[in-house]
Amino acid sequence: MRQALKTFLEYLATEKNASPETIRAYRKDLQLLGEALGWPELKTISTRDIKAFLARQLMDHSRATIMRRVAAIRVFFSFLRKRGFLSHDPARSLKPPKQRRPLPGYLTVDEVFCLLEVSRRRRKGLEVRDRAILEVLYGTGLRVSEVAGLNLDDISFEPGLVRVFGKGRKERLVPLGEAACQAIKDWLPLRERLLKDPAERALFVNNRGRRLTARSIHRLVRDRGRVAGLARPLHPHLLRHSYATHLLEGGADLRAIQEMLGHASLATTQRYTHLDLSHLMAIYDDAHPRARKEKDGKD
Repeated sequence: MRQALKTFLEYLATEKNASPETIRAYRKDLQLLGEALGWPELKTISTRDIKAFLARQLMDHSRATIMRRVAAIRVFFSFLRKRGFLSHDPARSLKPPKQRRPLPGYLTVDEVFCLLEVSRRRRKGLEVRDRAILEVLYGTGLRVSEVAGLNLDDISFEPGLVRVFGKGRKERLVPLGEAACQAIKDWLPLRERLLKDPAERALFVNNRGRRLTARSIHRLVRDRGRVAGLARPLHPHLLRHSYATHLLEGGADLRAIQEMLGHASLATTQRYTHLDLSHLMAIYDDAHPRARKEKDGKD
């Protein structure tokens, strides 16, 4: 493998006119592979060997680094196959590891209250509807498509529940807080005046009396965020993430949050919840017996 690597690096320099930095990067990544495998004969290297090497690398390096190494290994073995060093390419089926999706953002409780308070003070025309939408988004954690799809008969003011048809038309019941219930009640008289078709069932309609689209909700939420002076762009999913995070910070069970969000997997719900380090430490100090003993022993 050593001689094959030397030939490959010469090919990069002379035929591909690769920069010194590129050649150094290839040399580093492929030397790591060679050292990990014990510089074996090329024909003995298997796909399993390469995947095992990458799996070990993933424990100590970022996915971006691993993606670069996967690319280097694939180019190297493709070169060897084309030049006749190998009859098969053990790296052909390699795929780079999926990048971790960044954690979704969320608003602080103060930011949410500021947003809703500004909306509460604006009571002209469709601003009443917009406030109701914000209260429902934050008060239930619904997806924007679910809010757009709500019908009037999905709302039960007593005991305060909303019936939701989520992904795959799966039905669930989600608690509807007092503030959201009142905001909807404030909106209903204007809704009645806007309706052109008495058979229209949509809870939220536009100024022509037709069901409000998810795109329109995105737009009005963004605009409400600007009016409130939020430091970041506001979108419906930000309120959904905030709903989940604030519930967990308030002591809600993760399984219950999963049910309310309509997630099939608990792992998805975990991504929606954000606890800062100080809050996690507070939970640990209050709940873990060893933490309590250590704290008590310091007095």
